[in-house]
This record gives sequence, structure tokens and C-alpha cells, in this order.
Amino acid sequence: MKKFHRIMSKILKNLLSAYFWLPARFIPLQTSMDEFLHIYRKYSLTIPTFSDRAFGQISNGLSDFGLSELSNKFDVGIVVQGPIRHENGFTLQTIKMYLLNFPDTQVVLSTWDSEDIEAFQLIANKNSNFHIISQKKPQNPSVSNINLQISSTLAGLEKLKTLKTKYAIKTRTDQCMFDSQAIVKLISRYKIDPSEQRIMILSLGSFLFRPYGASDFFQFGLIRLLEEYWSLPHDSRLPSEVFVFTETSSLRDFATNELCEVYLATNYLRSKGEILDFTLRHSLLIYKKYFIVIDPSYVDIVWDKYTLKDGRWNQVYFPMPYQELSEGIWLGLEDSIEELTKLDFLLDMPIRDRQFNPDMINASPPANLE
Repeated sequence: MKKFHRIMSKILKNLLSAYFWLPARFIPLQTSMDEFLHIYRKYSLTIPTFSDRAFGQISNGLSDFGLSELSNKFDVGIVVQGPIRHENGFTLQTIKMYLLNFPDTQVVLSTWDSEDIEAFQLIANKNSNFHIISQKKPQNPSVSNINLQISSTLAGLEKLKTLKTKYAIKTRTDQCMFDSQAIVKLISRYKIDPSEQRIMILSLGSFLFRPYGASDFFQFGLIRLLEEYWSLPHDSRLPSEVFVFTETSSLRDFATNELCEVYLATNYLRSKGEILDFTLRHSLLIYKKYFIVIDPSYVDIVWDKYTLKDGRWNQVYFPMPYQELSEGIWLGLEDSIEELTKLDFLLDMPIRDRQFNPDMINASPPANLE
């Protein structure tokens, strides 16, 4: 508690000092409060990014009328993978919500044998459609724990396969779909591809100017496709051995080193016979051919990590390096891909303070792009 007070006092002092020394028009109070909460979140990791009332329906034991039966007929299973998010009981509450909203849907929690799963076992004893997989962590987690994600995701998908589900939702232990109509809406959007040969992903974490960087947070599709996506060798590189992304690096550097989610996507694409050239044009063609992009709001996904802000990577103008490939941009690719391709030179810009160098952006692009 004393540590809490020290941190809060220091942050509040700095915040108020900045606010009152400068005119309010330069630092609006709302902006100051957002920054205050963001900094506190960074130090404490205890404030949830969701409202407590969002899980309120669980205590009432009530789901939306008529939606449960509609969701059940689509034969969708859910994999919740990763370490347990114990703060505010987030993962536990998420599992309870899924079982309430989708009572006959197979739900798999795929986590590690080092986690405390006693509370989850009690739920499994009462719900035959809830399953727990607990395994040892890979010795080499690799960059950003990518090997841990591969192992836990694949184990969860294999469990759903034995349960003979047709479709799968892959999500994380620190994320929750709060929309009780999520399954119905996902199936509806998925049907825009009659062949069902694409994987649905989030715009959250899928960056327009990072080639083949399809977000790995959340996926939906035929379980066969998701299993293909995650059936790849572990990344044998140690975190200390790989490329270090600095402010002088470019997004193409990140992509060509095939780190994190790019490692997943490039392996999958090569298994499909694709020859990758790490250009913006080919990356966008790949997004259209192999993926369906939705925004988190489509199924009300909340990410309980890092920040209180809904749009973690919202950009103030276009183009910015962390511009997400939004659902709107993805839908319009057939008409806009030629214009977007002219921005390929931005992929080689060094990243400084999370923005492209303005002087270089305003300069004319290389002659071959004009």
C-alpha cells in the first residue's frame, strides 16, 4: 500500500505540475487524465480495461434471449490460450461468460502446468463442454514467447478436432468477446467467402505498412485452416540472437527478419506455395486472398493489457507507421491497392518516436514509384 501511495503521489504531482504550468488549451484535462491512467496502468497492471458491469450478467445467470440456440447450430469451438490472467479474475470471468452465452459450445482453456487452475477445474466439473489442457512450456520461448503461443494454440485446436467441431475461434486469456451474438456474427461475415478458404483476423495488431504481419491475437475459420496455420516448427532463434528493432530500423526490417506474427504468416504462406517479396503490394494481395479482416468492435473484443485506451494504435493522420489494416481499408483494397502501393517506400523509413520522418515523407518517392 505504501508503494502504491508513493507511485500515485509522484504521478499526480508530475501531472498537475505539467497541467497548471501550461495553458489548458495545450494540455486538455481529458488528455491529462488519460495519460495519468495510462502511466498508472503501466506501473500497477491492476486497473482493468473493461468495465466491471461488463461481466455483470454472469452473476445473474442470464444470456440474451434466443441467441444461445442460434449460436449452437453452427458447430463452433473456442480456444482460449495463454497464461491465466488472474488480475480481476479476467480469464475466469471470460470462461464463465462464454459458457453462459454459448452453453453448448466446446470451450478449451490451453495453458501451462505452472498455472493455478483450481477455480477452472471446478467449472470443468460442472460443464462437460469446458476442457482444460495444461502442458509444460517449451524450453525456448523465442521472441515475444512465440513458441509458447504456437504450442498452446495448437494443443487447443487439436482438442477441438477430437471433439469434431467444424469451426474454431482462437483467442487469448487476456482478451474477451463481450458480444453474446459473436458466433452468429462471425459465421455471417465468414460466409462472404463461399469457399471458406480464408482465415478471419483482427485489424488490432495487423499493420498496413508491415508486410505479412497478420495479427495473431484472434482468428476464426475452419478448424482445418487454423490447424494448418499453427502447425509449423518452433522458432529456434533465442531472443538474444535475433534482430533488435530500434528507432533506426524500418518496418520492412521487422518483416524480413520474420519476427513474431510475421513468422507465423510467412511460414503459412510458403506452405501454400507463395513466393514472398516483402513489398506492400504483395502483402496487400495476400491479405485479400488468405484473410478476412474485422475490427475488434465487430464482436466487442476487449484486450485487458497495457492500456485503458480502446484504440491502442489509433493514428492522428495518414500515413503513420502503426496504421492498422482496418476492416474498412481491407474491404476497399480492390479499389485502393494501386494507390496504396505507391507508399511502398515508407516501409524502408526509419521509425523515430513511432512516426515516419516528416521530411522524408514530404519528399518525392523514388522515381520508379511515381
